[in-house]
This record gives sequence, C-alpha cells and structure tokens, in this order.
Amino acid sequence: MGRPYDLRHAAVSTWLNAGVPAAQVAEWAGHSVDVLLRVYVKCIAGQQGEAKRRIEDAMRPLEGDEPGDTGKLPSPDRRDDEHSGP
Repeated sequence: MGRPYDLRHAAVSTWLNAGVPAAQVAEWAGHSVDVLLRVYVKCIAGQQGEAKRRIEDAMRPLEGDEPGDTGKLPSPDRRDDEHSGP
C-alpha cells in the first residue's frame, strides 16, 4: 500500500487537470487556494493552451450578437412578408 496521502493527491491532481476551478478544489481538499496552487502547481503547468482557448471562446461574440443588435425581439404585431396574408 502507498503512502496515506497518495490517493488524496491523485484526486486533487485529477480535479485540477479536469479543469475544476482551483477555488472549488481547494474547498474540497481543505486548503486555501494559495496553498493548493503552491503544492499542486506542477499538476496544472502546461495548460496555457487550454486557458488561452477558454479566454478566446469567452471573448467571441455569441451567435446573433451582431454590432448594432439590441438583442430585442421584433414586436408581435410585425409580420414577415412571406407570412402576411391578403
């Protein structure tokens, strides 16, 4: 059998590598975020590419979010040409 904290370390490392926010992992592990990041920094090193992708995704406009779009729906009494009747 391994050392008592090996299973705990494996769980925390897995959570961090799965992208669980550090604050949540710290709460589950009973650490402060500062201690968690000092102890487990080697587990999250090398994830810069994923972090940059998430930032780019967050900065990308949502579909239909065009400049000048107010986000308002057309008024209910407005009819489209193809649906208007005689």
